[in-house]
Amino acid sequence: MLKMTAIKNFSSRGNKMKRVTVSQRIKKGEEIFGVFLVVVIISMSSMYIYQMSSVATNGYEVEKYEDRLASLKKENQKIMIELADLKAMHNFENYNSELVAIEYDNISYITSTSSAVAIQR
Repeated sequence: MLKMTAIKNFSSRGNKMKRVTVSQRIKKGEEIFGVFLVVVIISMSSMYIYQMSSVATNGYEVEKYEDRLASLKKENQKIMIELADLKAMHNFENYNSELVAIEYDNISYITSTSSAVAIQR
């Protein structure tokens, strides 16, 4: 295998030139890519956990509002039944007041002297 070398700028220890091989550069790039990949995976996992938490919270709120809606529908139904009863009573009172009452002066009652209900022929 052929090793390639490249000359890098002066080092901090004086005027010496530092030689860097291509394989060392590849290893350095792989390390940077690995760190970048770990950061991306951690950030994606964090976003996923946040979204799942939001979905669970929203699901709880939706369930709470559905329960509230069901109770309001039951209450509305009770009120509609009560309203129908009140309207029926109001109509009955109006109908009753419109009826004509006839007064009789001479009322005679029939009384029976025997306790027989049917007569035999």
